[in-house]
Amino acid sequence: MQKGQAAVELLIIVAVSMAVIAAIYSYNASSMAGINRQKIVDDAQTSVSNLAMSANDVYRQGIGARKQVFYSVPGGVDESKSGIEGNSFVLNALGSDVYGKADVCLLGKMPTAKGGHMVWLTAQEQCVFVGFESIAVDKTSSYVTLIQGDSGSDTITITNNGSTAAIIFLSQSWPHSNVALVASSSTFSLPAGASQQVTLTYSSSPAASGNYAGSLGIGASLESGDENILLPLNAEIVIQETDLLLFPASYSFTLRENDSKTADLNICNNNTGSALTGITFTDSGSAAAWVSGIGGISSLPAGTCTSSTFSVTVPDGQSPGNYTGTITGSDGAGNTDSTAVAVAVPGMDADMVFSWSTSSFTPNGQRLWGWTISNTGTGTITIDKMAVSWWNDTDSATLLEIRLNNGIVWNAGGATSGQAVDITNFSLGPGSSYSANNRLEFTKRMNNQSEDFRITITFTDGSAYTTALYQP
Repeated sequence: MQKGQAAVELLIIVAVSMAVIAAIYSYNASSMAGINRQKIVDDAQTSVSNLAMSANDVYRQGIGARKQVFYSVPGGVDESKSGIEGNSFVLNALGSDVYGKADVCLLGKMPTAKGGHMVWLTAQEQCVFVGFESIAVDKTSSYVTLIQGDSGSDTITITNNGSTAAIIFLSQSWPHSNVALVASSSTFSLPAGASQQVTLTYSSSPAASGNYAGSLGIGASLESGDENILLPLNAEIVIQETDLLLFPASYSFTLRENDSKTADLNICNNNTGSALTGITFTDSGSAAAWVSGIGGISSLPAGTCTSSTFSVTVPDGQSPGNYTGTITGSDGAGNTDSTAVAVAVPGMDADMVFSWSTSSFTPNGQRLWGWTISNTGTGTITIDKMAVSWWNDTDSATLLEIRLNNGIVWNAGGATSGQAVDITNFSLGPGSSYSANNRLEFTKRMNNQSEDFRITITFTDGSAYTTALYQP
């Protein structure tokens, strides 16, 4: 009897112990699930908050500023409900929206697939563009100075850095009747790697004065989606009271080193009673030494005009950038007037064309080769650095070697995604193109996880070219 009772008591103790253990296990499992869910939400919040802060930072630096930002998308994020909304980065984590709100409106797209991503942020007029921009403009604004009743023009260059053709649409917001604005083109097709100039002609009426502002909308339709750029426009109309008048009031040139262009400067005597004598010209500003050919005028009869042809020549070795100068005319009676000269000197990147269309992987997936690099300019361009970026790879692969035209230009090994490496200077002569023997070699297979690739090329003049995204 006692043995039976002991056995029953033992079974009761075991049952109670099992129930307690089960309760503890259930509590721990529930607690662990809650911790994991919170970590996913916290990781998503960290990513969108960092993106928002980076967008604010880029915008504060001014139009044209850009930076590349890394962020992670945790598991449990719904891609279809995530992206950009107004001025917020949004990740839908476990059914709840997590926001990173910027102080400026956002345009473009952000990758929302699970894993780490690198994304470009570019400051535009009033907004920040998110993602790689296929369409680029060589200026951040258009500005001309005119006298009353005068006309002048400014030229912008639109470039398609993408891998597919784009349809470009121009729309202007210019609500002014005293100053007319006409663009040389409104809609055109722009092949991949091509550029096209658009001339903006401003014409002021005799009653115009002061500053007139507006904007030019540049829209692009590509296979990858639509892009939009807003270019500020300004026309400053000045009232001339001097007898000596120079016009147009401004000139704009785009010249590479050793290039030269000529233009005509009109010199007028606005006095109807007497001639202007002893007219001389001086140059000032960073581009002053590039201007030549304007000779003095001994006498200019009342109410007449003459013209003088001058040239602008960019010297050999000039660094890329925007340079300005002023041509000032003076006569013996103290009358003066001036005209502005703006010279944009593009870098080697303007002559670079890159195409992924000829690319492929070798059978083992460790070599990405066959991409094409071309020099479309009239001068030699030289590569100084390269940074290869890749995404969606979880194998911890590194870059081992870079070859250009079958020559090893870097093989130090161990380069990580986005790391710029020094290239044994590689030059492309005018009109040259290489593809068959260009290759990137990695330490592990790189075509088995939907990896994406992009290359940033820096030239010896400091300019840089970023390729379109390659998605094999």
